Amino acid sequence: MTRRAGETLLVLLTTSALSLTGCFTIAKQAIHEARGAQGELLPVSSAGSAAVTTCRSIVFTPADTTAGPRLCPPALLREYDAATRRLAARLRPHYPGGAPTLTVDSEILYFQSKGLLSGAFMLTRVRMRADDRLAVDAIIKAESAAYTAGGEDDLADATVDALGRFLRRNRPAESSAGRRD
Repeated sequence: MTRRAGETLLVLLTTSALSLTGCFTIAKQAIHEARGAQGELLPVSSAGSAAVTTCRSIVFTPADTTAGPRLCPPALLREYDAATRRLAARLRPHYPGGAPTLTVDSEILYFQSKGLLSGAFMLTRVRMRADDRLAVDAIIKAESAAYTAGGEDDLADATVDALGRFLRRNRPAESSAGRRD
C-alpha cells in the first residue's frame, strides 16, 4: 500500500469513527430525554423500617432546607410540597387512616439545575417516623442529563416518585393483599 493510500484510509476510518461517535452521542441523549429525571432512595439507617408496614396513616411535613436560596430555590420547596400532596392522594388506598401514623420529614440538601454542560442534581434527606420513633433515615438522589427535564419541578417529581416507590413496597400488610402497583 502506498503512503497516499494509507493516509486516505486513515482519514476515512477516522471520519467513520467520529460519525459513529456522534450517532452514539445523539442516541444517548435521546435516551436521557425519554427517561427524564430519575430518583433513587438510598437508606442511611432503616433499623425500624418494619414499623413502616404497621402504619395506617401517612403525613408529609412541608419540606425544609438549611442550604439557603442559592442551593435550594424557594420554587423547589413549593414544587416538592405539591408533589408530596399528589403522592399522599395516590397512597390513600394503602394508608386509609388511623393509628399508627407515619410522618415523613424532608430536608432538601442540595439542588443544581441543568447547565449547558452539566446535569441537574438534587439531594434530599428523608426521615420517616412511626409514632415519633425513627423508622427510616434515607438520602434520595435525583438527577437528570436531559435538556428538557432539569428544572425544579422535574427533580422534585423524581425525588417524590422514588419516595413513593419505597412507600408502596413497604406499605401496610393488609393493604398489599390483592393489590398490584
